[in-house]
Order: sequence, then C-alpha cells, then structure tokens
Amino acid sequence: MRHYYNIILLTLFVIGIVMSNAKSTSGEEISEAKRAETFAAVKNMLESQDLYKAFDYVNSPGDPEQVGEHYSNLLNDFYWKDKNLYHVKAFGQAGIHYCLSQAEILRTQDSNRSVALKNQAKVIAFNLASCVWPGWNEPGIIISSEDCRLGLEAAKLNLRLATELGDDDLKMSNSYWMVGAQYLANQKYDEAAASFEKSREMAHRAGEKEYEFMAEGYLAITGIISGDKTGHDRLGEATRKLTEIGSDDALFFLDQFNTVLNTFIK
Repeated sequence: MRHYYNIILLTLFVIGIVMSNAKSTSGEEISEAKRAETFAAVKNMLESQDLYKAFDYVNSPGDPEQVGEHYSNLLNDFYWKDKNLYHVKAFGQAGIHYCLSQAEILRTQDSNRSVALKNQAKVIAFNLASCVWPGWNEPGIIISSEDCRLGLEAAKLNLRLATELGDDDLKMSNSYWMVGAQYLANQKYDEAAASFEKSREMAHRAGEKEYEFMAEGYLAITGIISGDKTGHDRLGEATRKLTEIGSDDALFFLDQFNTVLNTFIK
C-alpha cells in the first residue's frame, strides 16, 4: 500500500517527468511540466528564503483543489526525488491543514468541493504515513521514533476521513492496514493486530483475496514480533496462499513480508 490506494498502493506513485518527441503537447505533459516547475521553484525558495515563503508560493494559485494537488505532489517529489524526509513532513502536514481548512470554509457553500478537498487531505495523510513507515526500508530514508508517532497520527486521520467519506471496502482495508503498520512501528502490538484484522475483514468483504491474505500475513508478523509462537505457522499459511495466486501484487506482498521482518526484528 505504498502509496495511495492504487498501488498498492504501492507502486504507488512512480515519479518521472513525461518526455515526448511528439510535436503536440498533451494535457498530461503540461501537468507534469507544471509539477516540475513548481518543485524547482519551491526548492529555490527553500534555499534562498524560507519554508514559509515556499508555503505562500504553493498557496498562491488560489484554487484550493490545485493547491492541494501541489502539496500532494511536493510530498511525493521530496520523498522520491530528494529523499528529504524533513520537507516530506513539512509539506505533508501543511497540505493536510490547508485542504481541511478549505473544506470547512466550503462546507456550506459548495459541498462537492468540500468533499473533494477532504479526499485530498485523506490521500496526503495516507502518503505521509507511508513515507514515515520504516517497514519499507527505503534506501536513503532514516525514520525516527518521532517520525513514527507522526505517521500513526496521519494514518489515523486517513482512516477517519475514509470512514467519513464512505470509502469502499478495499480502500477501507488499506486504511486499516496503514494504521496497523504504524501501530507496529510504534510497538503497540495489540492495536496493530486489531487493525490488521479489520483490514483482513474489509478485504474479504471486497472479495480481494490478495489483500486479505496480505493482512493475514501482517497479523502473523505482528505475532512473531510480539512473541506469539504460532506466528511463524500463520505466516507460512499466508505465504502459501499468496504464492498460489502469484500475481504481481501477491509477489510484492511476499517480498515485503521479508523486508518487514528484517526491519523490525534486529
């Protein structure tokens, strides 16, 4: 579930500027060019002025949905392009606050736009939680215990907003998974197990076997880390089920099981 709900989430957001030899410029290429321009301008302001000047620049378009998209892109770009967790956290939190405050302003004026901005805040919260989760063992990213506490708060916000917005069962499963992952990082094993169980239940309701068995695997991993002697057998069963499916997502989940165990069991 690596970064938001498509990813699976994960493969989430792959970053790269679209390059084309075609004579005409597509809307997607224009969007990517604007994204790169915004990233470069923000980095320049951070070097030549200060973080708050950069916030002013990001907020300047005036259109709340566009501003929210800028914050979402900056979080991802600072993570994948710069491996700069300080600015990931800064723009992630600023983006959440901006989208939620604008959603409240528009609540009685334009309910559809208010909902859209809450959804943007939800996505940013998920990706922020994902960026500060040590279980990815992402090269170049060092995550502290304080970062994990921030990640748990972001994951809980994502789940709250997903619930309020009535997300479908698979998205709810992913939201519960992220909460469980952050509880695991914060060494709150009972809470992690409860969240992974909810993730499993929601994936089952959605008919998504890969995600259901993935959640079963994380339940088992939580048991292993917390000293449950049945954990290894349960992980073996989840591994068998995912191996039988053999899809790209299933294989990703299997590989991630090993990374998580190696990260959290020293």
